[in-house]
Amino acid sequence: MLTIWKFEIPGAGAVTIGMPRGAMLLDVQVQGEQAQLWALVDSEAETVRRRFLVIGTGHAVHLDHCDPESFRRKYVGTFLSPDGRWVFHLFDCGEAY
Repeated sequence: MLTIWKFEIPGAGAVTIGMPRGAMLLDVQVQGEQAQLWALVDSEAETVRRRFLVIGTGHAVHLDHCDPESFRRKYVGTFLSPDGRWVFHLFDCGEAY
């Protein structure tokens, strides 16, 4: 069944989140005190590890976790830290097999 799920973004840098295979990423925002990612998922699909990069404005981009070509095509969104002092950018590095 297609459902919209919310996933916590645990921090900056290389991040891996378990989510159903083929999830369609919708938006990233801060809710309360935590960055969250919303995705349209098939709730019956197998869970896979999906890799992301969370990069702060002005910080170096390290692509050890992400293929450089896919990184350039997979911008998800920009969000502020809960206190509004920091700006972060989320990139999708794809499913890990």
